[in-house]
Amino acid sequence: PITLPSEIAFRWCQGRAALAEALNLSPSEPMVTDQADQPYIRVYDEFAQLLGVGQWQTPDPAFNENSSDDSCDLSPENLPPQPLQLQPIVVLQPK
Repeated sequence: PITLPSEIAFRWCQGRAALAEALNLSPSEPMVTDQADQPYIRVYDEFAQLLGVGQWQTPDPAFNENSSDDSCDLSPENLPPQPLQLQPIVVLQPK
C-alpha cells in the first residue's frame, strides 16, 4: 500500500498520475522498486481511507503532446529520462 498526501490524493482521484518524486520517493528506493514488480498497489489518503488501486508505470514517450510525427526521434539515446509515476487503475473515492 501507499499513502498519498491530500493534494496529490485529490488529483489522483481525478485520474492524474502521481509522480514518485512528488511523493518524495526515489525511483531506486526499495519500496518503489518492490512495488514496480507488483501488478497493483492499494492507494490510501492521509486518513487511511482506501482511494483505489494504482500501478507504477513509466510514461510512454510516444504519447508526448508536444511532439510532431515529422520531428519525433524516439531512439533511446534521444529520449529524456522518464519519471516513474503511480497511475490510477481503479478509483473508489472520487473527490
